[in-house]
Amino acid sequence: MRLSFLFLLFSFAPFLGTQTYAGEAIIYQDELIVSATGIPTPLHETGTRVDIITAQDLTRQQITHLGDALRTTGINIAQSGGVGTQSNVFLRGLAGRYTNLIIDGISFFDVGANQVVWNDVLTQGLGRIEVVRGSHGVLYGSNAVAGVVVADTRIGGATNIILEGEGGSFATWRSTVSASGTINSSVANSDYGFSLGYFNTAGISAAEENSGNGEEDGHSNFTTRGRIKTTLTDTLTLEVAGYSAVGNTEYDSGFPLADSSNEEDFTRFAARLGIDYAGEIWAHKIAVQHYNSDVEESDNIRKRGSRKSASTRINYEGSLVASLIGDNNIRFAWGADHISNRFENTTQNFSGAPNFVAHDNETYGLYGIGHFTPLEGLAITAAARYDEHELFDGHATWRLSAAYRFNNRLTLRGLYATGYRAPSLFELFADRFGNRDLEPEESQSREIGVDVNLTPHITTSLTAFNIKVDDLIGYDPTTFQNVQIRGRTHSQGLEVAINGKWRTIEAKFNLAYSDSRQPNASGVGADIRGVRVPRWQTHITLDYTPNDKISLGASLHHARDTTDIGNIKLDDYYLLGVRVRYQLTPSLSIYARGENLLDDDYQVVNGYGTAGSSGTLGFRLAF
Repeated sequence: MRLSFLFLLFSFAPFLGTQTYAGEAIIYQDELIVSATGIPTPLHETGTRVDIITAQDLTRQQITHLGDALRTTGINIAQSGGVGTQSNVFLRGLAGRYTNLIIDGISFFDVGANQVVWNDVLTQGLGRIEVVRGSHGVLYGSNAVAGVVVADTRIGGATNIILEGEGGSFATWRSTVSASGTINSSVANSDYGFSLGYFNTAGISAAEENSGNGEEDGHSNFTTRGRIKTTLTDTLTLEVAGYSAVGNTEYDSGFPLADSSNEEDFTRFAARLGIDYAGEIWAHKIAVQHYNSDVEESDNIRKRGSRKSASTRINYEGSLVASLIGDNNIRFAWGADHISNRFENTTQNFSGAPNFVAHDNETYGLYGIGHFTPLEGLAITAAARYDEHELFDGHATWRLSAAYRFNNRLTLRGLYATGYRAPSLFELFADRFGNRDLEPEESQSREIGVDVNLTPHITTSLTAFNIKVDDLIGYDPTTFQNVQIRGRTHSQGLEVAINGKWRTIEAKFNLAYSDSRQPNASGVGADIRGVRVPRWQTHITLDYTPNDKISLGASLHHARDTTDIGNIKLDDYYLLGVRVRYQLTPSLSIYARGENLLDDDYQVVNGYGTAGSSGTLGFRLAF
């Protein structure tokens, strides 16, 4: 599908949404967000699509894993088996290595896995999730070509303690405790939030059961998360955040794929320390963050190997707000960072002799951002970044976005950005798969969109995007090695979002069309489709809250026209879920949900199984 007609369609957008509604409140998009521009900016001025998932959304929809939350926004999650097995996020037709995850200011990109490890990220204690689509490498690094997911732990406010527990199909159990609030003293005031959570399941067979694989592959995960923000003076703030996840995952592998006794023990840790100064027009931030992952793989015969990775980032950021003519302001932000990465990989052959590789690299970066409102209704954001990579030459990237609000009902927006991604340590040096001859990728991203408040209760968003990646780094299944796929990879598509709320009913509709194509890894033949990217994907949620005692909800997810490695076509599927919650007392509620109630038999990764119909019962105690 060519998207040129979509760009033409947007030329008629000024004629949409101009009708007024007497006596009705208008929906505004004036909420300030930082994730899209790096500067506190009204949502309608960001120039890009941003999806917001609140803590209330997570509770109402009974979402426990981050991947399930992202699926509600039309993002495809490809998982090699049941809960806890290897997951990959496909945003705008690109694989997981092009999407970054930031939690409490910490990058969770794992250089040892060459992507964010989405498998075991729980939603416990999170107050907000923002999905920022499009290329945002200036702020979030070279891996944010398709987009970035930004989440924060809930902190501050009145003291709030929440206990949750649930159990269900596949011998699955989950329990969490979270707390947030404010501590006031004569010395300082602190907003805090922390959570502890344990998840355990006997699971399903990672390898497809219909192929004769009946062994269950379980998963366990103990996660802690916390953040505290202390106001030392009127202008000085200290913030500390921490995260850890410890657990075990069983999985299947082999050629051909079959039941096996493989498992991995994982330990992941992240922390951040930052100090902020905020004056009337000047602000300065200094922070250091660290993320590391330790994975040990084994089977019932021997230790198979290990992967250890670590990333440390030290950064400074300054900002300035200056007044121009009238009420218009110009806001600047600038910064510098230093990132050091290390990757260790040990594999073991059948004789017991280990193969060990260890490598590290460093990157220095400078960036600047400007946000302008030269005319009423018009906002322009310009950003640029220069990176000096230890193993490759320096490179500059930039981004330009604009948004124009014709009235309180309609906003037009557009974005153009360039990207640069150096090969990761895993791609270069991983045992068996690494290729030291790899070179950096370059990319260009474009998007245009329109946001319309059709009525005070219904909002719509339409976005067309086009991403081009030159000399993409991929995997050649014939040589089992990372390779440079010479030529240009294209990913283009359309995203539609409709949100409505009327009295006791709330509905959300997300549709994503993606056409992703890349040159053949062998270098010959026609371009091939991007794997595990549904051409069409739809997600619908519906919630009904007739009173303060009961709430009912349903969701429907549909994926259509998907191929996997070897041009294998995967079956289309529908996933139907329902949920109910009943408030027994002001503090105690009980809930239940059913998932895949149509018992659809489907695969998102060829050869790997997915769960059939399942049910869960739980409680939530808040005080």
